[in-house]
Amino acid sequence: MHQNQTNQLWFVQTPGTSGGYATVQRLSKISLKPDTTLKFRLRSGRNNVTMGENLTFDAKGKAYFSSLVAGSKAMRIYQGSINTKQTKFKLVQQLKYRPGTINQSVGYSSKSNRLFLISDDAITSVPVSKLGHLKAKDVHATTFASGREFEAVVFNNAGTGYLLTNKGPELLQTNSLN
Repeated sequence: MHQNQTNQLWFVQTPGTSGGYATVQRLSKISLKPDTTLKFRLRSGRNNVTMGENLTFDAKGKAYFSSLVAGSKAMRIYQGSINTKQTKFKLVQQLKYRPGTINQSVGYSSKSNRLFLISDDAITSVPVSKLGHLKAKDVHATTFASGREFEAVVFNNAGTGYLLTNKGPELLQTNSLN
């Protein structure tokens, strides 16, 4: 589940296959039941896009998700919008090297205005303002040797991050992520 700047909760579900229909649902914050459901298929030119089950919103309400590029070590970042009528996404950046082998989640920090891409035991962050024209120095990446998988990261308004791990599930509070 992901909350956007209008304090709406959105849930994304995908079949995990290229060209399959993804579903996003807006959930009632009282009942946690869907009050809006949209089904859609993503395409980029002639190619089908597999939407990962990762979604985040920036401070302006723009939605982001990341997707691995089959047969390569690359990762793509898509930016778009979701509302009760439609979804729209476009490719805004391709990273030559993804942070790990499994694309776990994407988070956003309003304090640093950065997207955080979570994969396995690795965290990569990129500035939202430079998407589309990133330079190598803009990409911050750290691979850990924890023997655990990082599942997701979320941030509060003060910029404190919370990292969810498994294989001994824990919610860890960050002291510094940029």
